Amino acid sequence: WFNDYVHAAAGLVGFTNVLSCEERTYHNGAGSIHCGTNVLRQVPSERWWDEL
Repeated sequence: WFNDYVHAAAGLVGFTNVLSCEERTYHNGAGSIHCGTNVLRQVPSERWWDEL
């Protein structure tokens, strides 16, 4: 249900392409969804999406 909520909330503000991690990955590792969101990520310089 978490992914459905995230997609619905993002859609309300105009986002059409939303990717989210499966929360069970963090839960099974003794964490929670905040363990995957409370991080600073480095955006890659190459445009990997052009290669899909």
